[in-house]
Amino acid sequence: IIFSDAKLTVEFPDGAIDCYGIRRTPGGKAIFEKTVDLDPVLTGVDAYSITELPSLPYDVAGLKRDRLDQGLVNGYECPRGFFVTSANMNWVPDLGRDSPSVYVRQDGRYGTHDFSLWPQWYFEGTYYMPFVMKKPVPEDLPTHEYRLLWHDFKLEDFVLEPGAVSEIGMVREDLRKELVDLKWKIHYRVLDFLKEHGFTQHRKEVRELMHSNRGQRFANIALQCAPQTFLMTLLTFTTFQRHALEVLAILDFHEKWKPIEDTLDGTPREVDLSIMGCFTCDLLIAQRFYEMGVPYWLVRPMSQFSKRIKIVNVVEPERPDICLEIYPGTVRIWHGPADAIRNRACQHLRLGNIQVGHTAYEYRPGEQPANTQTPSSLAPPATSSNAPPPSNAPTPSESPFGAPYCPLACVKKGRQINLDKFKDPASPRCPDSSPFWKIALETVNPAWQDVYEHRNQSLLRGYAFMDPHALCSDGGRTNDYFLAWLVFRSTCLSFTLQAGLQVFSGITKRELAKPSTQDWRDFLFELAGFYGLRERSDGPPGKRQRTAASVSSLFNFQMPTTPQFIDICWKGRVVLSAASIKAGWLTVANNVWKEVVWDLFEHNFRLELLALDGCLFPRDLMADEDMALRDDMVLAVFPGNTVLSNTYPTKDEGLAAKDWQARRKYVEAFRLLLSYWPGQEAEILQKMSPGVTERSVIEVEKVAYPFYCRTFFRYLGRAPCTPHRLPA
Repeated sequence: IIFSDAKLTVEFPDGAIDCYGIRRTPGGKAIFEKTVDLDPVLTGVDAYSITELPSLPYDVAGLKRDRLDQGLVNGYECPRGFFVTSANMNWVPDLGRDSPSVYVRQDGRYGTHDFSLWPQWYFEGTYYMPFVMKKPVPEDLPTHEYRLLWHDFKLEDFVLEPGAVSEIGMVREDLRKELVDLKWKIHYRVLDFLKEHGFTQHRKEVRELMHSNRGQRFANIALQCAPQTFLMTLLTFTTFQRHALEVLAILDFHEKWKPIEDTLDGTPREVDLSIMGCFTCDLLIAQRFYEMGVPYWLVRPMSQFSKRIKIVNVVEPERPDICLEIYPGTVRIWHGPADAIRNRACQHLRLGNIQVGHTAYEYRPGEQPANTQTPSSLAPPATSSNAPPPSNAPTPSESPFGAPYCPLACVKKGRQINLDKFKDPASPRCPDSSPFWKIALETVNPAWQDVYEHRNQSLLRGYAFMDPHALCSDGGRTNDYFLAWLVFRSTCLSFTLQAGLQVFSGITKRELAKPSTQDWRDFLFELAGFYGLRERSDGPPGKRQRTAASVSSLFNFQMPTTPQFIDICWKGRVVLSAASIKAGWLTVANNVWKEVVWDLFEHNFRLELLALDGCLFPRDLMADEDMALRDDMVLAVFPGNTVLSNTYPTKDEGLAAKDWQARRKYVEAFRLLLSYWPGQEAEILQKMSPGVTERSVIEVEKVAYPFYCRTFFRYLGRAPCTPHRLPA
């Protein structure tokens, strides 16, 4: 008798019977025998198909293994493997190809651990996974309404960012537009479901639905708003696909499968081959899914085999026809037994925390963390040019966010405050400001004694993007800063996005303080020297190297080893060619300059509002659904419902637009957001009605804008960047 621990096989004499009454080959392979003809009356524990599983390389919650110390029975070693049956499927997936470790594969998915590709083990914590739609057959895929959810993202779908100093790019434009349409189609299905069933976002029954819907929307925006590396774009794309499939599976469960489950009478329904199905070791679940018509495979230890099991087909396990090659350079992101937490491993791998060489673990409220490694979460916001502000935002009197954070003390030491930034720069390079925002800045009393002392102030006081005021002066190094910013802009967008998909986590970068205005000047000045935008002759070589290393570390950007000459682009067009730079021609049209400054004011305003709201309502203290609702309220303030945008707008809209009708819905969203903040102005805003006339819109602006500017100063100790009118 030969027993191999590696293969868990037994060598028998030809035709021998093992201790469970199963005939085996000399190599130890089970020979199951058909016992009934086609179309028999089966139960959930019978076998329309059956195969042996010699080994399983991980433990499964609830699955027993046969003892290893049973010795010989009937003269033969006891097989320690499993057998797999299904009463409604004619094939069996090869579980032996599964593993306890989760890796990113070359298609951006996760092989057999990816619920969009392969059946997963059933657990109540991920009850919806059996109902995930399978990829349609090739002839049906081109016309399927959700075909993008199975699209294999390839290099031809990735367009490099022109003029970027790193290998970053975006999804091709036509595909991006299709993704936006699909995102809103799914989102509106969720809203219709909530309305039809009278659910609020806080109902326990829809917790997973809201979580997954938020995930598909926030992953979608990451594909729209900023360039990324190909790997990050690939991972974001598949993240969107998985979350979208989750949403549809949860909706289908509530709308189709739950009514079926509630009316089971022992009569099996026709199996639905359009859904993924699952593995289980629970006999009751197997019977339930058999009656419901849900594909399933029941895994049992060999000791539970019985001659009473009806066998129709004996099959060989089918290998997964999916990509299993690990993506080069990536690390293991999960290792552990099969349970609901492992099922969520891919679900939690949202964007920014899937960084090569780094993993972190996040578990859901009420769950215990496993002694394993997995990822945490991330999330920028949803995007669409025609997306409405959230219509289901709660009123402040019924706030789910709790009381806003109000520091108990002000700073005790004086600090320098730049008073010039409370006025609009008197420069032809600065776009026009709204008169309401000008007045709002003037209402601030910039006394350092009024600045609150709190833990986030030092982290958030700087600028996520270049300080726009630094580009509104004449002479000196301003031209160097301007050109270097155009070189770095797309990379900055990418870095800001990779800080995390959860919008609140984007307020700091690697737990470092945001760069100050002088930090930006130093960095861009060094960058200008490496890209031929100025002469590199400042100070001795040692000092230059130390300066370059210092600013590179702060901005997480490696300067090139040799001078580079590249085309400088704006709005997808070359505004200064590499040849012009080599020739020393370093002038850009004034209209481009004004557009770039507008973009800096706009992005800094959005990120500052997001950061300040995150100070007032710390997202790490919120339930997932409350966090999603608060983030939605912030996003509704911005045109496009996004914090970041790589594209320049074509129409003047938002809080600084000249036409009051182009401001109206954003002013209303701003009013709702600020209504939860601390202060008498918040109470006034609560009582004001939505602006439907020019006068009513202006009345809200007269309260909201100064309130924002004063609150910003008290929390962050400087003047805020305010939105400006889009240059003509």
